[in-house]
Amino acid sequence: MALDELSENVTSVSDKAKEYSKSMAEYYRLRLFKYVAKSTSSFVLFFSILCLITLGLLFLSFAASFYIGELLDSRALGFLIIGGFYLLILAFVFFFGKKTIERNVLKAFSKLFTEEN
Repeated sequence: MALDELSENVTSVSDKAKEYSKSMAEYYRLRLFKYVAKSTSSFVLFFSILCLITLGLLFLSFAASFYIGELLDSRALGFLIIGGFYLLILAFVFFFGKKTIERNVLKAFSKLFTEEN
């Protein structure tokens, strides 16, 4: 009788271990789905905002280039000045802002992946 009882307990423990492993697998699958969904939605939002900012900046740049060109009586100079301005900003960001940008991106991603809600 004790052997039958022990056999039933071992079978019960084995069944519960299988249920637990299935539950954990399902939990991690859902958690992965949540992270993929959040990452995808964040990427789409970021890409949409980036596209709108780029379009706005493009039109403002053309307007500024034409305006400066008319002031200097040379459209080419207007475009050169605006292009030089963007190159100056690019150099400034590359040399001085690289660490700040990396830090902010890492903070944003760590916040995204550690959030439990």
